[in-house]
Amino acid sequence: MSQSLFTGYLHVGLDELDVTDNFDNLVRLYQTAPSGAAAAEYVAKVSLAADQWGQEGAEWSEVALYLGNSTDDEFIGACLEFNADDISTDTFKARSSLQAIGIEDNGSGGVTPTSTTTPQRGYAPGEFVYVKLVKESSSGYTSSQTYKVYASSDGVVWHQVGESTKTFTTACDEIGLFFRRPKSQTGTPHVMAACDFFRRTDSNGLGGLPVTPAAGAIASIDAGALTLLGRDDESEAEDDSFDGGSVDAKWLAYTGYDATLSVAAGDGWAAASSEGAKLQAVPGGGWSSIEAEFIAPDYLAAGYGNVGLILTNGTTESSATDARWGIGGDNTLGTKRFVSEKFVNGAFSTTYSQTTGLRYMPQRYRLRIVKDGTDYHFDYAFGDGGTWTRYYTESTLGFTPSHFGLHMSDGSKVNYFKVTT
Repeated sequence: MSQSLFTGYLHVGLDELDVTDNFDNLVRLYQTAPSGAAAAEYVAKVSLAADQWGQEGAEWSEVALYLGNSTDDEFIGACLEFNADDISTDTFKARSSLQAIGIEDNGSGGVTPTSTTTPQRGYAPGEFVYVKLVKESSSGYTSSQTYKVYASSDGVVWHQVGESTKTFTTACDEIGLFFRRPKSQTGTPHVMAACDFFRRTDSNGLGGLPVTPAAGAIASIDAGALTLLGRDDESEAEDDSFDGGSVDAKWLAYTGYDATLSVAAGDGWAAASSEGAKLQAVPGGGWSSIEAEFIAPDYLAAGYGNVGLILTNGTTESSATDARWGIGGDNTLGTKRFVSEKFVNGAFSTTYSQTTGLRYMPQRYRLRIVKDGTDYHFDYAFGDGGTWTRYYTESTLGFTPSHFGLHMSDGSKVNYFKVTT
């Protein structure tokens, strides 16, 4: 283990480990666990990265926050792991192949998910993810009680990824981190786990974890965003940081398909409570790109809902043509898709391009549409948002946009909207 690469981070080279699935042989970094006579929450900020994620050799590499006892090899944990199922030849799946899940010992030296009904969360390789383990009651470890596991991109918006009612044989004596790479998965690719911090929190969640916003930003606004782009530089009239107490009047209804948005003062996010779109007229002098950062909702049923950007040639859906670029459901529970598609008079017309079956798509992402003459480029970014990837270029959009804006689903959020002229 090393802290020498970057000050303040613990780094563990998992390609150097030769471990089995047994709890005894997990590489553990821990301290003495509390007595168990109180409810408690534990949070860690962790990541996994590798030089070649597309190879099966990185599969099931893990870093986890865990609570356990060494006497009986029992534990429960909040885990970030690499899942290589079906991604060895699929670039898009390889980009988003980390999953956050709750895990526990299965009584035979292995591990198993704490819940098969709680959704897994997808994250990008190299992205730091907050994981949280909650001991809900003040009962001792040897009493039956509920443990819940959560994950977050920012430490602000949490999603439950596991739950288990567990009775430990003997009291837990360890609380900390473990690192695992199955014995059969050694050699290339090289896998690196990292941890920024581990701490106990209060009953309200993150319990005072430090926030370091970009220079000049307001700390109470958008504290956990991947990027604070546009916060203090709304250079175009169409730009919006959603940091007021209400939705700005410049956002127009898309009649017949109007999203309901709300903004909480100081929050920095606009939240949608219904599916639909919000529009603005394109600048009179032209535009070269639009972009926004989104958090998608939990898709708990099969469907085609998606969240992203929209271009239209009118403000009434029943008489307009629009193009939508987003990430969303592919009508199969548990998988998602990239999709750019066309609607005419409110009815689906054609798919410009899509990629389906994406199992671990990050829930937080940025999207961009770049206009270059009659070409429209559809881009996306995961992780820290610094690198744009071109998904598709459409040269025959089929209409001239008079308006652009946001396409939202119930439960989705948008951090900012920015226009480049």
